Amino acid sequence: MQDIEAVYLNQDAKHDFLTTYCTSIHLNECVILNTCNRFEIYFEAENPHDVQKKICHYIAQSKNSDPDKPATILKSLEGKEALQHLFNVATGIDSMVFGENEILTQVKESYDASKNLGRTSGLFNKVFQTAVAVGKRVRAETGISRGSYSVSSIAIEAIREKNLDYFGHNILVIGTGVMGKRSVKKLTALGHPDVTVVNRTNQKALDFAKEEKVHFLAYEDLFKRIGDFSIIIIAVSSSEPIIKSTQFSKASKTSLIVDLGLPRNVEETVPDDTGIYVITVDGLREIAEKNVGRRKAEVEKVQTIIDDELIRFNHWETMRNAELHSPRNT
Repeated sequence: MQDIEAVYLNQDAKHDFLTTYCTSIHLNECVILNTCNRFEIYFEAENPHDVQKKICHYIAQSKNSDPDKPATILKSLEGKEALQHLFNVATGIDSMVFGENEILTQVKESYDASKNLGRTSGLFNKVFQTAVAVGKRVRAETGISRGSYSVSSIAIEAIREKNLDYFGHNILVIGTGVMGKRSVKKLTALGHPDVTVVNRTNQKALDFAKEEKVHFLAYEDLFKRIGDFSIIIIAVSSSEPIIKSTQFSKASKTSLIVDLGLPRNVEETVPDDTGIYVITVDGLREIAEKNVGRRKAEVEKVQTIIDDELIRFNHWETMRNAELHSPRNT
């Protein structure tokens, strides 16, 4: 997870990369896939190896890190191998939570974001539309997602394992993005009686709290009241930790924090300084591996579908290249 944090681009850096930097390095098409435990850049360029070096340079600059560090972390895939990887990602067989559904939405949203900025055209439109179609087909024709968890569901599972009587604890959810909302929905579906939500934009949190019939906390009161909650789930987009040791006192009730942020939302010193138990995304992996045997048995069926779609795509690409190089187009 620390390796991912070293290359992960926050929302501002990602937007700058797609709107400005892509043009300066002559990058034809680009999609950036950011999730809580994944960072991938898909691109097409005349000189991919040169562009790859420039991407690593941009990441190092944005993270104020060693210029050579991103290259030691990022793995490079090209052509058919990259396409196979994207299809694996979209189907969920490459996810931390095997067979999870969230990743398909994240692939589609990442593609839509780049498309809306004009960063995709003929090739990537076909590539990502096919990837989304493959993900949907796999979930319709196999049992890979039967009983599958999302990362937010695994977070709730972790809380239940750590606190068997967690229904007796009040829970604060910081952030009303995808992860935060899904955490709240899972808690309310289980019937938890004492859930509070907070967000930088108060109106968003208030509207969501009314919708889910949970408590609302104004953002300006967050750090005055943070120690009043036994359990905290945090999932916000921030380049710096939001939760710090100094925000807690000896009188604080907080015993457990689940940090779903990337980069981390909780300062690394919190466990040692306060005695509060902190679970990061990395710590959810063990729970995620439980009860997935039945879904993993579906991999052969999934791979058959992926192979079929790869053949279809290869046929499309051959026809496209023939059309582009036909005499009437030269």
